[in-house]
Amino acid sequence: DHELPKLRTHQLAALERCSVVYVVPNPTHEGQQWAARMQGEVGQWRTRVVQMDYRPSQLIKEGQESTWRAAKDKAVSSVGARVRVAREMMGDIDHAFENRDALVGFPTKLEPLDKLLGGWRPGEVTVISGEPGVGKSTFCAFISLLQASDGNPALHFSFEVSPFSIMKKWITMLAGEPFAKMDRGTYIRTRKKLARRALHIPQTYGICEMPEVRRSIYDSCTRHHIRFVVLDHLGFLSILGLDASNDIKTTGSIMREVKRWSL
Repeated sequence: DHELPKLRTHQLAALERCSVVYVVPNPTHEGQQWAARMQGEVGQWRTRVVQMDYRPSQLIKEGQESTWRAAKDKAVSSVGARVRVAREMMGDIDHAFENRDALVGFPTKLEPLDKLLGGWRPGEVTVISGEPGVGKSTFCAFISLLQASDGNPALHFSFEVSPFSIMKKWITMLAGEPFAKMDRGTYIRTRKKLARRALHIPQTYGICEMPEVRRSIYDSCTRHHIRFVVLDHLGFLSILGLDASNDIKTTGSIMREVKRWSL
């Protein structure tokens, strides 16, 4: 709990014998800063940060062992300067060479986009930007539908457009005709198609705090095996304690946090 953690020599010696060290910060911005400093003390490549929705003291007091185990399994690996001999990586390079034409991620199901991105890559964050009204939300709804149709469960956050409107868009896309002009037979068939797809949409609307979004994503990945997440859009995410008047700093902080989740 100290602002500047300083481990004693005998403590560091004990931790040197551990292959993995779990760092459990409080669920606050200060907790994250503390975890980063602790990683510097212990050695980044051996530490994993466990993100909890409870304070560690509360978790121990209430004996929530299953909650701790689940969080530990999802602990974030630190990207530290672990050194590998170059020859140890030759197998990865050989595989990349033999599969030069293969996609490096999940197919987007849109050929021009596959050529541009190489597919949706696990652990990657892709930002879609454009002027207001050009169809970003509709496009995001479409790519979520494509992934679910290809067997990849998708989680679609829509903060600006209501979940009801997103559902109508999906029905319209699957039917290939406007919702208002759809006859009952077409609607029933399309409704069945939508019901068979692993599409998940949180009941959120308007400004949303980052911890709430993170909890929803982690819970959905655990319970529904989500492989693809859309956040529409970043302007509706907020982090407590940040200066909202500094758009560049705020957006950068949000992007780093989303990237951390993705990794």
